[in-house]
Amino acid sequence: MRFRQLAEHFHRLPRTLGPEHLRRSQMFLLQKKKLQPNTIRKNKAQGR
Repeated sequence: MRFRQLAEHFHRLPRTLGPEHLRRSQMFLLQKKKLQPNTIRKNKAQGR
């Protein structure tokens, strides 16, 4: 997930996102969306 999308999800500015927001987003993808860890790592790398 790109930072802009993540910021919209949390209703915050991208520059105000912290590690806890990223962790919560990753946990959501793992638990609710049932994505594999490799998929999440790829998305994380693309957002850098």
